Amino acid sequence: MDITAINKYLQSAPRYRLVVLKDEMPPDDIPKFDIGKSISAYIISENLLHSKDLKMLVNAEFMRLFREIASNDTTFGNAISLCNFGIVFEEKLGLDMRTILKDLSRNYLMFIQWEGVVKDDRLCFLTSDSSNFIDLSEISHLTI
Repeated sequence: MDITAINKYLQSAPRYRLVVLKDEMPPDDIPKFDIGKSISAYIISENLLHSKDLKMLVNAEFMRLFREIASNDTTFGNAISLCNFGIVFEEKLGLDMRTILKDLSRNYLMFIQWEGVVKDDRLCFLTSDSSNFIDLSEISHLTI
C-alpha cells in the first residue's frame, strides 16, 4: 500500500476522497464493508426478493450499514473500505453507486477494493467492455 501517495492525494484537498485499490489491500485499521455479502444477507433475511419496496429498502439498508461500519478512528480519520461490488449491478436493487460514492466520499475516505478493470475513469465489472460499470469521471480519485 502506497501510504505516501494517499497522503499526497489527501493533502491536495480533493472534493471527493476516493482511493481505488487494484491488487492492494487497505490499511488494517480501515473497517471493511462487503457489499455483496451484507446486502444479499439482508434481502434473504427480510424475504425481500419480490417486495415492491425492494429498491427503497435496499438503499436504506446500504446507508445504515455504511454508517454503522465506517469509523473515524483510523489513520485517515473517517474511512471505510468497500468490496464485493457484483450485487450493485443488479437493476432490481436500484443502487446508483456513482451518486452514492460521490455523496459519501465528501465526508469519508473511501477505499474501493476493485477486482474488475479500471479504464478511462470507469470501474468496469469483470472486463473492460462490460456494460456494467461505475463512472468516476466527476469524482476525484486515486488509483493504486
